[in-house]
Amino acid sequence: MKSNVVYIRVSQIRKATKLAIIAQKFMEKGKRFGACVWSQSGLGKTACTDTLNVELSEETAMEYGLADCNLSSSTPEDVKGYPELKDGVLNFVNQWKFDPNSRGIFRLDEFDRPAYFQNLIAIAKYAIDRQGENPLPLNWFVLALGNGISDAHTQELTEHLKGRFIHLYVSTRSTLAQQERLDYLASTGASKTTLKFERLNPLMTRDEFEPHAIDNNRTRKYADAILRAYDSLKEAGFDYSDVILAVLAGTVGKTSALQLLKIHELGDMPELDEVIANPMGTVMPDDLSLRHKFLTTLVHEAQADCDKAVKLLEYIVRYPNEVARYAIETLALECPMICKSATYVKWLNRSNSNNS
Repeated sequence: MKSNVVYIRVSQIRKATKLAIIAQKFMEKGKRFGACVWSQSGLGKTACTDTLNVELSEETAMEYGLADCNLSSSTPEDVKGYPELKDGVLNFVNQWKFDPNSRGIFRLDEFDRPAYFQNLIAIAKYAIDRQGENPLPLNWFVLALGNGISDAHTQELTEHLKGRFIHLYVSTRSTLAQQERLDYLASTGASKTTLKFERLNPLMTRDEFEPHAIDNNRTRKYADAILRAYDSLKEAGFDYSDVILAVLAGTVGKTSALQLLKIHELGDMPELDEVIANPMGTVMPDDLSLRHKFLTTLVHEAQADCDKAVKLLEYIVRYPNEVARYAIETLALECPMICKSATYVKWLNRSNSNNS
């Protein structure tokens, strides 16, 4: 699996997409992103999003529509519109008629199999950048469906397009995904023979996808909107913890997403300057996982200022030896001067004494 990709199951497509849609209201005015679901053909991307607008309508008490555009059978003119001269005025008219105040899901099928490369440029201007004559209204969310390099004859996306979508990658290789497949077949009335065959020979995706996410100023703003939407939903009693990493990783990449979540989980923990101002009085998190994340974050920040690193030592040495040793060794890689401090010498003598 690609190191910068986080996979979801087919059953999580709708949930991850909903989080992306809700995040739109936390974006700057006039700014929008889309989401692209990547999987091998036949996994059910289209089928599982057919009723997404209905679910959103019921959950938000606002009407959501659904419109489709198949890029493999469209021309650039289908997207940007054909010229029409009426009463001496030239307009561009396409096949979609949207009320500017309406909302919905604009679904782009065969996203990476366009009949013409210019289709991608036209759709970016119309549906993502909202430029040109009669662009897609702001409250319509763009949901693209693609196969990626897991299938042959697909079109590579430009960096412009990659950075304007959340990229969600679907896999069926996990045990849970395979059980969901069995449950689905059973619900359709599949025979015992078919179910047994599926258990013995589960279909597995090849999981060959390019990691499209780009960590830049634009995508970091959207990552912030996603986190704010996640917190808002959590306060309202909705749990999106099973998809938050995948959605963030599909926006800024797995590495940045993991770091974002670590910092996010620290919540109201003290900042580095607060810790070094009161190293003996600063709280040590009770939760072991949070404790490690908090200390790692402090060490990472202190490495940029060795004077602060020396002062941070007074806080680090309060931790158990195995935790403190890792933090100190990491800190010393960038700030070896800490090993000359009285705090380090005292900790080292105590540590050696305990090990003897």
